[in-house]
Amino acid sequence: MPRRFEALKSLLMQRATRLAILCERDHNPPLTDVSCGTQDAYGNSGDNELADWATDLYDRTLTRSMDAHHRDELKTVRAALGRLERGTYGQCIRCAQTIPLGRLNAVPENPYCLMCALDVEAEG
Repeated sequence: MPRRFEALKSLLMQRATRLAILCERDHNPPLTDVSCGTQDAYGNSGDNELADWATDLYDRTLTRSMDAHHRDELKTVRAALGRLERGTYGQCIRCAQTIPLGRLNAVPENPYCLMCALDVEAEG
């Protein structure tokens, strides 16, 4: 591995560790138990069960979304570490052109040169 990538490898390894911890934490969030309470003559419960249930549902949905984001980011970081091990890090995975060091410093897991990144983004 070229010396110019040593700091980037360290950064990628730290990010992979942090993301793995986040994925583990997000994977099984504690669920709130919303119990059935008493209702008045109008069907209203005194302990805001519906609001509690809605808040719990929102929290679980947000957690699932964050978990998916963390897993995707971890996959990207691990792919960059794999390219480092194979000796292909710093080369665009689409056209094999060299990715400028400044671009890698900004986003170390970046697999594309600028032109290919624009093409991939345009393709959706």
